[in-house]
Amino acid sequence: MKTLALIVTCVFLLSSCQNPFSSSDPPNIAGSWNISATSSKFGDQITATGTIAQDGSKISGSFSLAGDPCADSAAASGTLKGNSINMTLSENGQNVVFTGNVTNDGSSANGSYTAAAGGCTNGDTGTWIGNKVATPAER
Repeated sequence: MKTLALIVTCVFLLSSCQNPFSSSDPPNIAGSWNISATSSKFGDQITATGTIAQDGSKISGSFSLAGDPCADSAAASGTLKGNSINMTLSENGQNVVFTGNVTNDGSSANGSYTAAAGGCTNGDTGTWIGNKVATPAER
């Protein structure tokens, strides 16, 4: 009986330990991206084409914008925690915050965005979807 109790105790203690082989590292999203955003306030369709750099959970980059009445380019900065992305695009000094989820393989993402009140963006909100552009080696 003591042996059974010892085995049960050992199994319980081992099962409560974290798996040392699991990783909470974010997916790799570094590379070229195409993002399409749809405004729920103005009905505009905006596309962003650019590059994201990644250093662990920190992301940065730059995008060329089409269909955006406020800017033709934007700087990006943000974080990637697990599969959750939080990225701010600065369009001529006005911030648009993109939040959402990235796939495990880092090839696509989607979510919603909110723009700062006032100025050209004037509190715009909407949804977005992005796809990483495969390099020739990945095709």
